[in-house]
Amino acid sequence: MVASNQVHAIGPDIWPFGSTRSMLRLLDRVESALPA
Repeated sequence: MVASNQVHAIGPDIWPFGSTRSMLRLLDRVESALPA
């Protein structure tokens, strides 16, 4: 978990294994927060 966090902190272009789901969830939250 810590290693994945470090890799994720390196840059947005680099996605550690298993972070895709978290990114999708974050995007969903942002889209839901933004006014359509």
